[in-house]
Amino acid sequence: MKRLYMIIVSFILLCNNALGQKTIKMEKEGGIYKISCKVNGAPMKMYFDTGASTVSISKATALYLLENDLIGPQDYRGKTKSTTADGAISDKMVINLRDIEIAGLHLRDVLATVSYSLNAPLLLGQTAIQRLGKISLQGNILTIHTNASGQNQNKQDRAELDKKLRNLRDTRYSNDDSSYEILEIIEKIETNYQLNEFELFCKTMSLANVLKYDDALSVAQIWIDRYASNTDSIDWKMRVYFIAAEANMISENGNKEKGMEYLRRCENYWRKITNETSSFYWANVPNLMGSYCEYKNNGFRDAIYVAKESLRNLLRIDNLSLSDINSNRCKNWKYDVALYWLLFSYSRQIFWNIDNNIQITEYDIKILTNVNILAAKVGIDQAIDFLREKNIDYNRALTRDELNMIGID
Repeated sequence: MKRLYMIIVSFILLCNNALGQKTIKMEKEGGIYKISCKVNGAPMKMYFDTGASTVSISKATALYLLENDLIGPQDYRGKTKSTTADGAISDKMVINLRDIEIAGLHLRDVLATVSYSLNAPLLLGQTAIQRLGKISLQGNILTIHTNASGQNQNKQDRAELDKKLRNLRDTRYSNDDSSYEILEIIEKIETNYQLNEFELFCKTMSLANVLKYDDALSVAQIWIDRYASNTDSIDWKMRVYFIAAEANMISENGNKEKGMEYLRRCENYWRKITNETSSFYWANVPNLMGSYCEYKNNGFRDAIYVAKESLRNLLRIDNLSLSDINSNRCKNWKYDVALYWLLFSYSRQIFWNIDNNIQITEYDIKILTNVNILAAKVGIDQAIDFLREKNIDYNRALTRDELNMIGID
């Protein structure tokens, strides 16, 4: 009879596998079930906690992973706010677990919080459970349903995502509705599968587009860790490093020095790419350098240089010159951005000199006025207001000497 029972059980398990199901026997402890898994290759047992929103590990576990080179500084993802049982709010470290393996299924790049308690329980929460797909629980038996229809749906979602993104002119500056749609489709794919290079890239761009810079920074770092060293797409590397630099400048969890390191890497890629793709950089990097001005003494010097480089290269790409702006022939958002930050950076230079008791020369004032006139010609309100206040005619054309003072051509 016992042998017959074992044959029946084995038959059921084989049928489940054939139907795309994985059956796992869990251990019950204190009314909660524990599941065997591997975290970055290390065997562990975690509480299968459907009531927990995230994956959580103890400080002791984090130290074990660190001491055995299973996590490193590159896996640090900042901090998050959490509420304790007594209502107090505290910060918790967030790390990236590159792989959680459960019954042969691999959950890649799962964010986990680290408890301050050395011996806190290890919780497998919803951020991991949802990615297992459809599951069912019967006592201590967990069944993961990985059927063919789910895989077909995933392929449809990937095709939909691919079609949508390739129809967008620029995922970084697409409209918010498109970005939210992209994120919804990616979330469906992430439920069961690791995102590929293209999908992870699109997630980074879309998160930045809807101003979720903390999340964008985490995803950008995953893309950099996984693909930056071997991808063939210089354009993608340029864009992801740009978002990582921008997010580090803006995010609460950002690191300004890291942001500048990524910006320098960006520059190396920008110098390699063609005129057509490099317009992304030259149109948008002044935004980043404007933020940089806020965080570094004398940051305006770098910002002025980059804004000039931006304007010079945008004009080169469009086969135009500063004289075309001077003649009101350049009405394009790209020139608005470059001139706005050039004006901003020059203004910061004047204020910095005043604060540090450095004499403002007539030449400094002339350059600032000339930049204001060019900025007014592309419709920048701050420049128009400044010139009106000073009773300066911004419709007049600058002379060749005045254009040369700006130092673009």
